[in-house]
Amino acid sequence: LIFLFGKNILMVLFDLDNKTLIQAMKYLQPMTFYVLLQLIIFAYTSTCKVLNKTKIILYISIFSSILDVTLDYIFVMGKFGMPKIGVEFVGYSTIFTMFISILLYSYFLREQIKFDLKCLSNYFKNTLNHFKLSIPLILQEIIDGSVYGLFVNMILVRLGTIDYAGYVIINTIIGLLFLFKYVYGSAVLS
Repeated sequence: LIFLFGKNILMVLFDLDNKTLIQAMKYLQPMTFYVLLQLIIFAYTSTCKVLNKTKIILYISIFSSILDVTLDYIFVMGKFGMPKIGVEFVGYSTIFTMFISILLYSYFLREQIKFDLKCLSNYFKNTLNHFKLSIPLILQEIIDGSVYGLFVNMILVRLGTIDYAGYVIINTIIGLLFLFKYVYGSAVLS
């Protein structure tokens, strides 16, 4: 939806002006693949947790975070003789580092993940059953995680850029404070 209608969504829902809309679209275009790559990474990290190989998650997460920040610094600011690309590169660097993470997970889990054509029909049958059972959870997550957040962001963006920036900063600080809760919860689940 974002790939096809991203510009219209930003114009109608967020009421962005031309300059802000152009910057948002430059960031949003590469980020259309974010959800797909995040789902693959989630499957790999879940596999690592089941196999009790959580160090792999730690090492790959640290590496990809450092790589992402380094690429952003070099190309957004134009350091070390590289061209100054600006904000639009942030989306590309995020997708690139996610792709590198997937390659690293594929390498480290190559022995544990086997693809068997004989089991393919059972795999799809089980996937369909799991999907049917999880429809209520999917709908709840879409409403709670996406629609609600979209609605709040839509209101705040219309108030002004400074107000929205303040909200994002405060929300990030609160997220950092909750980090320990998420780490503990993830450890308990594992």
